[in-house]
Amino acid sequence: MGMECWAHKHREFVPYEDHHVWPKGEGGPDVKANKVRICANAHSSTHDLLSKMLKAKSARLPWVVRRRYGRKVRRLAAAGYEAITTRTIVTP
Repeated sequence: MGMECWAHKHREFVPYEDHHVWPKGEGGPDVKANKVRICANAHSSTHDLLSKMLKAKSARLPWVVRRRYGRKVRRLAAAGYEAITTRTIVTP
């Protein structure tokens, strides 16, 4: 049976990382409600997309940019963007 991270299904064991939805570098708290367990690929993709959202100052990027990322990664990055802008913990 495969292991699952929050964003992907895996056929074999992969190491997981704790991703802070509201990043600690942006003032996010280090509490359980702010963490999601995801694989390294999803973690990197989420931070990449979140960085693009912050640079554009919008969670609504053009589809040509967003289509590179999976549905759950887009959802996690959008939750992170909302958490940063509202300064509250948002669950994806």
